[in-house]
Amino acid sequence: MNWNINLVSKDDAAGKDNNLGLVHVLTPENTDIQSYIDPRDNIKHYNVSYSFGINTVLFDISALQVKAVIPSIINYNESYTHAPTLVETSAAYAKIFSGFEDPNSALSRWVGSVSEIPINNDIRGSMAVAPIVLSDAAKAELMKARASPQQSPEAFARNLTAKYEALLAKTFKKPIVPVVFGKTGDGKPSSQYIANIPECLGANQVSMGLPDPSYELRLQVDLISSAKVQHELSEMADKSRGTVQTELDYGGRYITQIVAVESQVVENELVRGGKVLDERTFKFAKSLRFTGDREINSYGQYEKLSSSFLQELLNTYTTQDKKWIKNHMSAAVTDKKARENGSVAKSWKKLIAETMLIRSVIDKEKAK
Repeated sequence: MNWNINLVSKDDAAGKDNNLGLVHVLTPENTDIQSYIDPRDNIKHYNVSYSFGINTVLFDISALQVKAVIPSIINYNESYTHAPTLVETSAAYAKIFSGFEDPNSALSRWVGSVSEIPINNDIRGSMAVAPIVLSDAAKAELMKARASPQQSPEAFARNLTAKYEALLAKTFKKPIVPVVFGKTGDGKPSSQYIANIPECLGANQVSMGLPDPSYELRLQVDLISSAKVQHELSEMADKSRGTVQTELDYGGRYITQIVAVESQVVENELVRGGKVLDERTFKFAKSLRFTGDREINSYGQYEKLSSSFLQELLNTYTTQDKKWIKNHMSAAVTDKKARENGSVAKSWKKLIAETMLIRSVIDKEKAK
């Protein structure tokens, strides 16, 4: 991997007895099937998105201390003219894992992405994401939009939190202290990582300590909604498209926070609080346009909308793009000072580069 792991100085005697382990933990996969009628052949097709998570965990075997957790989510798409069978689904996942020889494969890109994150034993080494919070209105909309009992508000919050962790690790190039989710879908911070790795730790399950994060990012999905518009199209000679285009618009309002973490134990439960360093309210929208018939899962579209917002938000944290800030500031923000995109960009630059010491921002500044 050519990975930069620097936990102690090479001249420090304390590092001579370190015994490190590295493991990749697979998290649950998801298979999303979207069907549509192709107007060119009038045949029903199936676009299938396969995804799963990989947590890379670096730990000290002797001290039973986790040094870093780097979450990633891998996506892969296939198209079929029939609903995929279990055999075809298994073959698709097998194809993903056989991709190490291909430098352009999802697995090879994952290796490159993970190895770009330096692991250093500094006071601002790890970050955390708080469990995503859904407003009552957002929960009600998700219940209306879901296509199966598995598509619940709890599952939405859990999956979006996992995506936020992976996107944060990749964009900020920092290890993550993960959220722990219970069977009921509730998330909470934890100071322990439970592991069963016979090759490294013997036959017994062990508990390893997690590092304390320096900063925590929080998100509330305050409002989500959708609208449908249809446009008449002129018919083409080869009939390669239909005569009606359908446009589905999806939008959301999101409240974001960056918090300097202070952790404490209350009644045997870890509670993570601290000082709010930045709080904003943004709007975000996406449109889906198509001709012919297509089965659209609005619940899934809300997931894609929210994850796209998170990726653009994190990118803008590092670039301080004034245009993005201006275009996505919510109308719910009535304070003129809070809406001034130049001052927001300036405050983000100071917070992300100078206070949080995010290397991707510092390196961009040095390159100018």
